[in-house]
Amino acid sequence: MKNLFLGLLITSLFSFAFAQKPEKLKADEIIAKHLESIGTKEKRAEIKNQMIIGTSEFIILRGGSSKTIGNVVIASESNKLFFGANFNSSNYQTERASFDGNNVNIGFIAPGLRSAFGNYMLSNKQIFSEGLFGGTLSSSWALFDLLERKAKVNTAGRKKIDGKDSYVLEYSPKCGSDSSIKIYFDSQNFQHIRTEYFKVFSAAQGLTPDQSSKQVEARQVLTEDFSSFSIENGLNLPHKYVIHLVLDGRSTSEYEWTFQFSNFLINQKLDAKSFDIDFK
Repeated sequence: MKNLFLGLLITSLFSFAFAQKPEKLKADEIIAKHLESIGTKEKRAEIKNQMIIGTSEFIILRGGSSKTIGNVVIASESNKLFFGANFNSSNYQTERASFDGNNVNIGFIAPGLRSAFGNYMLSNKQIFSEGLFGGTLSSSWALFDLLERKAKVNTAGRKKIDGKDSYVLEYSPKCGSDSSIKIYFDSQNFQHIRTEYFKVFSAAQGLTPDQSSKQVEARQVLTEDFSSFSIENGLNLPHKYVIHLVLDGRSTSEYEWTFQFSNFLINQKLDAKSFDIDFK
């Protein structure tokens, strides 16, 4: 009886371990499940354009001290995108960026001056032109038309994000990128929960060996986090969106933008000029 019980226990534990073994999926399978998590193919096809409105909060975490609140809007149509945020601060009143299908435009926060976010986006325009910015909050989301974009997507294992197990995909634009781009999906429901952009700048060469030894490697890390999913217009979309930017070199600056969305509008009559803005 003792040996029988031991045998049943071992069998039970083996079966449990086998059942808990992580499922291995290919990149196209992950993407397909992700698209299904947003809504049916028919419902996704109904969305011609989208405008999302909510509140904004900006905080400097390192390299200064500031906290301010305001409003935000994200508008998208086809591969076009507009992002605009207002803040209750005399030093940082507005943040604007757009992609009209051909050109990325980044606004100034004062004459001739861009914010840390603006400067980062200016040197990483692919985030907008590839349809990556804003994830599923944008109807121009890169994974909606991956074949047309001719980007390469490969599996990159699994990782815990805020306690959630996630599948990780590496995204490589057709024309290449000097940043590592990773997209994370909740392994349980395949919702898009994070995109991470990582770029490293090698230490510069000094005029002398002594000067070279004082140069440091620099890195830029931008993450977009998405949470609080619920149904809007038949689509399962995030209502909380957090942008986190770290600029690390001789000194470190760290910023965070938090957006809470409450108004989701679809198929509005959007003027083409909404995405063709001259910020000069």
